[in-house]
Amino acid sequence: MMKKIKNIIRDLYYRTKIDKKVRLQWLGSEYGGWFVCPDLVKDDSIVYSFGIGDDISFDVGIINKFDCNVRGYDPTPVSLEFLKNAQKGKKFIINEVGLSYYDGLETFFLPQPGNVSCSVVKKDESTESVDLKVMKLSTIMRENNHSSIDLLKMDIEGGEIKVLDNIIEEQINIKQILVEYHPKVLTKSLVNQSVNRLKKYGYKVVSIRHGKEYTFVHVDH
Repeated sequence: MMKKIKNIIRDLYYRTKIDKKVRLQWLGSEYGGWFVCPDLVKDDSIVYSFGIGDDISFDVGIINKFDCNVRGYDPTPVSLEFLKNAQKGKKFIINEVGLSYYDGLETFFLPQPGNVSCSVVKKDESTESVDLKVMKLSTIMRENNHSSIDLLKMDIEGGEIKVLDNIIEEQINIKQILVEYHPKVLTKSLVNQSVNRLKKYGYKVVSIRHGKEYTFVHVDH
């Protein structure tokens, strides 16, 4: 009950209107799922999933629904340990690389015992860190010989705004973006500014969940 109340309060605090109504479908578990526009995904679609954690229900849901490959990226220790025994299937392609706004090494702060997600932003309870390999989206796409993306999902624990700014700066062609903004490390003002920059770049907000999980669709599609 308390979690539901917190989500309602968060929705009110980070209120952003839906710009466009499109057909949406929920894929994945209650914890790890997302709303997607299914009309923009098919069996040869290019799908990237950044930030896997310990829940691949969304990625598996995409594969089962559309029979396309999903390229998953997560360099963090807890996620890689989970993925060793996860039932992934051949169409889920795992890469031990993180997403950032530059190529190189980035410091990830490790979670407390019992938690999963590392963060590039230091939290009060963070005590240990590790430097892990990261790449820009354009670099990853170039390595995969991709010139555009049909669906990009990002749950990268506080690094999302700089990555989104880099995507806009490099004018990367992406049909739909699913991104979780992290209110514990990002202010309301920073989130709203990021959303507005995406809108100016041609994206429409088609779904918001819990005030932080956004689905954007580009007007060209």
